[in-house]
Amino acid sequence: MLTCTTPVNNPDKFGFYQVGDQKTYSKVEAIQLGKLLKKFPAWNFNDDEFAKHNWTEEPSQSLDDLYRQRAWQIRQRYDYIVIWYSGGADSFNVLNTFLQNDIPVDEIAHCWSFKGDNTVETLFNEEIARVAIPQTQAIQQSFPDIKHRVIDQSESIATMFNNDEIKHDFIYYSNNNFSPNGLDRSFLRETVPDYRQLIDQGKSIGFIWGTDKPRIHYDVEQDRYFLQFLDIVDNILSPRTQILARPWEHDEFFYWAPESAQMLIKQSHIIKRFLQQADESYNREYWFSTENPYRFGFNPKFGKHLTQHGLHQLIYPGWDSNTFQRIKTKSIIYGDRDRWFFEAGDSTTNKNFRNGINKIGELMNEESVFDMSFLNNTQDVNKGIVNFIGPRYYLS
Repeated sequence: MLTCTTPVNNPDKFGFYQVGDQKTYSKVEAIQLGKLLKKFPAWNFNDDEFAKHNWTEEPSQSLDDLYRQRAWQIRQRYDYIVIWYSGGADSFNVLNTFLQNDIPVDEIAHCWSFKGDNTVETLFNEEIARVAIPQTQAIQQSFPDIKHRVIDQSESIATMFNNDEIKHDFIYYSNNNFSPNGLDRSFLRETVPDYRQLIDQGKSIGFIWGTDKPRIHYDVEQDRYFLQFLDIVDNILSPRTQILARPWEHDEFFYWAPESAQMLIKQSHIIKRFLQQADESYNREYWFSTENPYRFGFNPKFGKHLTQHGLHQLIYPGWDSNTFQRIKTKSIIYGDRDRWFFEAGDSTTNKNFRNGINKIGELMNEESVFDMSFLNNTQDVNKGIVNFIGPRYYLS
């Protein structure tokens, strides 16, 4: 039995869907409610809290100071903190902030599926093998008290969709990324013995996630930049965690949190200023691209988007742009990270997953005021459900 005396987290801070006067953490359920009530669902990501801030005024504090303050804020909340480090720039900056400011870290952890893939040369495993693991081992030379944990998700993913709780309802436990590895992470505090032992001792464990980059958009008509949040957080924080709202589960988005508003505003203004001032010397592939599905910032002078590499250089001090990185997965349902699982043949667990995804298409296609328009591709449910977007926070 898992017990903890610390207060229950507010699951609303990770976002929820509003349909009339009804609230749900599940996008699929929100769409179903919308059909029933004939109301369009809205996604609320701390709207009231973020609206309290003046997004047009750049904070006077440096970005480094704001990062440091956020790290100390998190450290003071928990007995034991785990920084989930993927080897990418977002989580690197989180980890680097703690270490550079001598803020104690209890554990650095990574997930992969080595047993399932039987190789490190996959989208999921290669950054972990080539970046996260060796860098953490090097960190331990200077910080030997930090625990290093590598969790192989292969076995739990392979059996997850035979779980009665999951095989019938998993489509309600994912909102954007339905590929299995994300949902499987919602079980970590239940399945890792060390975590269970700490929780049973009454210790509070904080899982610290590098979620996410600021998404800056350009309003052509008003010639203004603004930030918006997308409902893309379920790859880290599953609606399952929100629905269960167990008092011993504590997650922190380092960047996308109400407590991080000043940090987000500072990041956004740094990006906006660069986009406004960049001259032809920056009009090259490293900084700008005509193809940028992530939309980190549009420059109307060049008609191009800021690249991921460019964004990292602007807001993550200390990040080495030559660090090895794999491309992001091309599918949010049959993702490359879990290819081994999808290619495992017609196992029962595999069939249960596919049946669940097909059920999404059936639900969307029911006769009502809403239809398949909620899918990214109305002809193919495998392309996933459209993103829901929060309010615009204008920067000027």
